[in-house]
Amino acid sequence: MKKFSLLLLSALLSMVFFKPPVSAQSVVKSKAYYDAITYTWTDDGGNTVTSKLTDKATDPYQIIALLEKVYGDPRVPGPYYSAYGSWNKSGRYYSYKEGRCDEVYYGPVTTNGWNVTATKPNEEGYTVLLVAVKNSFTPNLNNPRYASSITNYRDLVNYIGSSIDFVQLMTDGMRVGSGQNAGTLFPVQGAFNRFFFLGKGQARKQYYASRMMVPFLNMFEQFSPTDGQTGDNTQDLTDFYDKMVKGETYPVMHDCNSVMEIAHFFSMSGRKGTTSYDMTGLNFFVPDYRLLWWGTTNTGWISGKITSYTDSRDMNESSSSAYAQYGFYNTDHTPWTFLYTIKLRAQADQEGAPADHKYKVTLNWTSSIDELAGEKIDQVYDLYRVVDGVVEPTPIATGLTTTTWSEIVDQRTSGYSLDYVVKGKPVKATYNPVQSNIATVAIPGYDPLERLKLVIDGDYRSTYDAVAEVNNYANTIMMNNGVGTSVMREHLMANPVFQVLRYGSDGSMLPVATLQMSGVTSTSSRCNYTLHYENQRVPKSDKTGSFTFNNNGEIQFNDFKVVDDFSADVSTNEHPSKYRYQVKFTSAVAVKDENGDDQTEIYSNIVDVPVYKTNTALHDCYDKATVDADVYRPDHESVVIPEKDADPMGLRFNVVDNPNIFRYFTTRDGDEYGHAQRMTDGSYVVSSVRPGESVKSHVETVTFATGENSKHVGVRDYAINGLEYNAGDMVTYNSVIEAFLPNSTSTDHNTYGSCKQVSKIVDLQAECVNRMKSNDIFTDASGAEGRYYLSQLEITPVIPDGFKLYKLRVWRKTADGVAMEVKDEYKWRLDQVAKPLEIDFDDSGEIVSFNFNTLKGQEPKWAGSSIFVNDYFGAVNQELSTTYYVRAYLRYPDGTTLNGRKRAAADVHHYLADQASLEVKFDNQVVTGIDGVSSARKVQRVTYVNALGMHSDVPFSGVNVVITTYSDGSVTKVKKIMK
Repeated sequence: MKKFSLLLLSALLSMVFFKPPVSAQSVVKSKAYYDAITYTWTDDGGNTVTSKLTDKATDPYQIIALLEKVYGDPRVPGPYYSAYGSWNKSGRYYSYKEGRCDEVYYGPVTTNGWNVTATKPNEEGYTVLLVAVKNSFTPNLNNPRYASSITNYRDLVNYIGSSIDFVQLMTDGMRVGSGQNAGTLFPVQGAFNRFFFLGKGQARKQYYASRMMVPFLNMFEQFSPTDGQTGDNTQDLTDFYDKMVKGETYPVMHDCNSVMEIAHFFSMSGRKGTTSYDMTGLNFFVPDYRLLWWGTTNTGWISGKITSYTDSRDMNESSSSAYAQYGFYNTDHTPWTFLYTIKLRAQADQEGAPADHKYKVTLNWTSSIDELAGEKIDQVYDLYRVVDGVVEPTPIATGLTTTTWSEIVDQRTSGYSLDYVVKGKPVKATYNPVQSNIATVAIPGYDPLERLKLVIDGDYRSTYDAVAEVNNYANTIMMNNGVGTSVMREHLMANPVFQVLRYGSDGSMLPVATLQMSGVTSTSSRCNYTLHYENQRVPKSDKTGSFTFNNNGEIQFNDFKVVDDFSADVSTNEHPSKYRYQVKFTSAVAVKDENGDDQTEIYSNIVDVPVYKTNTALHDCYDKATVDADVYRPDHESVVIPEKDADPMGLRFNVVDNPNIFRYFTTRDGDEYGHAQRMTDGSYVVSSVRPGESVKSHVETVTFATGENSKHVGVRDYAINGLEYNAGDMVTYNSVIEAFLPNSTSTDHNTYGSCKQVSKIVDLQAECVNRMKSNDIFTDASGAEGRYYLSQLEITPVIPDGFKLYKLRVWRKTADGVAMEVKDEYKWRLDQVAKPLEIDFDDSGEIVSFNFNTLKGQEPKWAGSSIFVNDYFGAVNQELSTTYYVRAYLRYPDGTTLNGRKRAAADVHHYLADQASLEVKFDNQVVTGIDGVSSARKVQRVTYVNALGMHSDVPFSGVNVVITTYSDGSVTKVKKIMK
């Protein structure tokens, strides 16, 4: 018996080191496959809803139903085998007793609020979901909630509703790699801050069920990026997206008992950050061999099982509670998150003899997906030139399947540079091609006078100062000898002054620094210099030093650096869009130019430094033509029509197709309220924020048409509705550009400001103060009976200082077939959409004209701060209701802006508009006789509605819609700003 035991142990140990074959987990289902699987769920109101498996689940009832469907439906693929057993084979653990892999548990889950019956999936594979965690959710790291704390379905609903923003099934996965590098790649879509991934079926068995935390029990593998030891060690990247864009990867380190409760999720902006980014283009890689037993240095019996005790963070389960709580993936096969990126490099080499003046440009690039898979993945690429920072619409090469390309270019008299980008994607991928970085190659000039070579160090900096409204630049220029030509000792015998010059694209030229040479003789091995700066933001002290000459008499500059620190005023957006640098000096001896003539001025090539700019305008600021042509559009039924609301509701600006751009973010009084984020495929995702929302909403994807390199976008400021602004308050908007630092691995960004736009809060109130109907009943040509009705409206615009009331419009909307007219002078009003009442005002605010007929003495007029307008109209003889939309247009005087700057001639968008609406009912209690008096009425109820649609009997802070119901049945709706 003892001999048999030793033989058995020897056999077992030999299997531990068995070389794993290729995993069988390879099935990948398409989006169309998952679309065909539906589920039903009941919302909080008792309504039954049917959803597709691919629909984003945002309601807590829907989230629970989705997770139950994914776990329980055998049509949804999942893993067959667990990670646990007695020894390692094929990346899994085999049971000692049964001699086979332990199967993943797919039994019923009927505790802790769940009620789902599951069976083994029909096919083995991966089904992965993205979970976005609410920013408002606060995990209790010191006292996490275990599953036993949820006792019923209502507890589960409340927990999910308080913690999860949405759950989205990830579709269109793609198999990549082979052998132990094999796995499935899932593309990610959506905007979020905190997030993690779930996989159907927990392949790591949970022997210690008492330690299972909420809310997923053992139904799902919970992929966590943290080290898994304590909540304090949570992955806390503040530059997660930036790292992804730069082609870096981030490992998913362990299968967590509860990502939610111990904050083991990804964070875009750190654990306490709230900034969300659209992560379209992000990929999640699930390796087949992530569960491979990797702590095999020492093996032995622990609690009746052969296991490793080398590293306590192995995926193996033992009697120690730590093993049950943390399950670490094999360190050689951890899942990863990464953006599909392409890194492009360019170099230029002389082709043929120097007299041929030809250079060969060679481009080489790598793909992040190749690096991850450990082998080449079939991909297709297109190659483009970049001119002045803009990708040209027509590629110079298409359908490339290799990762190298070259062309022959001409050498010119003066040096110049060429910029390139590559666009590519895997052949099997469903997403759009992504763009590489911009790769720049310098082609030197052959002008004999161009004896200095300048390059930008790759660390040119721009920092926007919003208070001073300037870009602060720090451009580093490096100086060397030219290619094939050099500055010699004989050129410096007169101890010349080198001038470093900065040219602006606006035609300006300023000296940046002078380099005074001294101590040069015909035999000197070195010379001295004094560097003196000019036109700097902050005065700099002179710098002294020396250069050496080599045996050929060439001066050795050795990457001599000049740092140009200066500021540019961006308040009018007239600052240069590019700066150019050049160095010049006067030689002691003449040099033959390309024509054979003697010249003494020697210079360097010219190098460029880009500046990123954008044109800005208030989103709800209009020009005169737009105001004059404005009509009510019946498809907008909201109380305040967003497209016409003139509270400062955001900024319009243009974005450009430039791979160096990271994003444009928009600010209101210095606080960010939204952004336009550039994606890796060259599109932009534009999003804004509503108060109380944990992620950016109102998302719009902006793409460029063929040949289009810039596009105007708008980011609306919904967040202002939750702030305490009063009518007349000044509000300042701006757009700031963030760009990647060139040729740098730093996660910092350059920032560039734009022209601020200033507006003021406008407010408009309207209510009906009198209603009457005529004694007489008329009959139209068809025999229908009608009356004339009168609504007396009191309209009160709150006009900020500096603005003038330009125009007032009143639209009346009734149900179809209600309006009637028999008098010719009123029939034009039957077109209620295109024919509003209009009142025009002069610069002093006096009424100068109106476009409607009214009874004598009932013309529109001012009374204090209000305008009284009488709307006299015909309609059917019955109880009826009509809705009025009142819109006031305000104008700021020509020539200046609100902040006192001179306005550009083309900038005529200085009209604002604001709107109010109210409902007027004509019932049997309304008195007849146009000359009568209004019926006595009393306020029955006042309801306040905030920007999120919440109702209350007391005002909210910020913008409110005040709904007043009167005893006679009439209702008024007025927008007010409350403190």
